[in-house]
Parts: sequence; C-alpha cells; structure tokens
Amino acid sequence: MTLDRAVLQERLEQSKRDREEQWRLMAARSTMFTLQEEALKKRAMERQHEANERARRNEYLRFGVSPPDGSNVSLAFLLSVGWRIETDESGKRVLISPPRQEKKDDRSR
Repeated sequence: MTLDRAVLQERLEQSKRDREEQWRLMAARSTMFTLQEEALKKRAMERQHEANERARRNEYLRFGVSPPDGSNVSLAFLLSVGWRIETDESGKRVLISPPRQEKKDDRSR
C-alpha cells in the first residue's frame, strides 16, 4: 500500500504543526514555572526578613531597652561597637551611644 505524495505531505505538515504546538506549550510551562519559582523566592525572602525583624525586636525586649530611633540594627551589633546599657534615674534601662570621636581634618593629601 503506497501513500500518495499529497497524503505524505499533509502528514509531514501536521507533524510539524504538532511539534510547534508542543514547543509552544513547553515554553509556556517553562515561563509559568519560572514565575512560580520567582514568587516562591520572593515569599521566602519576605519570611526571612520578617523572622529577622522579630528576632531583632525580641532581642531589644529581652534586654529591656528600646532601639535607637530609626535603627534596624541588632542590639548585639550596637553593643559590639561601644554602645552600653545603663539604668537612668527613673530605673529605666536605656542605650547609651559611645562618645563621638572628632574626625581629623586631613587636608595634607
């Protein structure tokens, strides 16, 4: 049984269309998975940021002090660079910043 040239040509064309459709579907799935992966990474980073923020707030609460205004630095870091925790006259614990060092005017360069 021999197939005539037109039937063979039609089958080749259909096969080509099927492959192109498969490639389009695979590309669409790949894009969808990429977007999902990006969304998951973004959510994971948000959760990590939230966890870090909670840990930072708890650190200050545990030591009974408030963070400096506008600071998002951990208490451990502040203490490591010279800040101190002291008790004021009213018995409240407060953070004391280290004395500021004057910068030398180095115009000799």
